[in-house]
Amino acid sequence: TQLKVYVWNVIKQMFMELHSVDYKTNTNENEVIVSVSTADFNGDGCLDVLLCLSTSQLKKDGFVNVTIYYGDTVSLVSGHWSVRMLDQPSVIDVNGDLLPDLFGTNSKGVRSYWISVPADTMSSGYFTEDSQFYTDISTTLVIPQSNAFVDVTGDQHAGKMLTI
Repeated sequence: TQLKVYVWNVIKQMFMELHSVDYKTNTNENEVIVSVSTADFNGDGCLDVLLCLSTSQLKKDGFVNVTIYYGDTVSLVSGHWSVRMLDQPSVIDVNGDLLPDLFGTNSKGVRSYWISVPADTMSSGYFTEDSQFYTDISTTLVIPQSNAFVDVTGDQHAGKMLTI
């Protein structure tokens, strides 16, 4: 029922617990963790944790609740940003600003990017949702997703490979 974050202590040469999060106090008791990703989502230089929770074990009729626990140098703060998706998001830097963005399908079935907003400009939230990249959204992504962002052509830019 807890997510524990450990960091390496160079002096003691061992992992030390930084913080633990009792995620069930903030969510539905039947939800389980289906994925965890770490990155600096708001650009403040501290570790943040993206937590995906689901009650349906990723069946086609369920939803995934995505929450980011924002870190500082000693703790994680929950509940500042969350969204409901049809599946776990993929993490990629879409716009080249060195902040991780998210790609997935929103709760209405629309493929979208969630673009990170830097920490110093957070007036309307931590991400802005953008679905304008898609002209043909008649096909749906496979659940669970197995999308990839790889440099297929050797041009030093990630290409998007979708499973539909």
